[in-house]
Amino acid sequence: MSMKNRTRSVNLSFWVTPEERKIIEKKMEIAHLKKMSDFLRQAAICERVLVYDYDGLALRDMTKEINRIGVNINQVAARVNSTDNVYQEDLDYLKTEVEKIWQLQKSILSKLR
Repeated sequence: MSMKNRTRSVNLSFWVTPEERKIIEKKMEIAHLKKMSDFLRQAAICERVLVYDYDGLALRDMTKEINRIGVNINQVAARVNSTDNVYQEDLDYLKTEVEKIWQLQKSILSKLR
């Protein structure tokens, strides 16, 4: 068949690692497609592409908050280990801090939907 009579006349190419090729071939097998061009065309055209704006998701804020809470948990654990006492105010504080993490996570997940 000559290029003039081809329906698809634009050539696209890209490089992959051997591991990526194995993944593509496995997915081709699952999709029951024999030709890689058919699989890649279908994947590129028909599949959904998800794009996340990680800067807008407050992930840095959540990471800082989790680190801060981790430090506080370590302080509470050290106090419990040194005094053999668990203080209700420490438990209440930790519960409040963990709730903050859950709220941040809910906020992030709601932005992903």
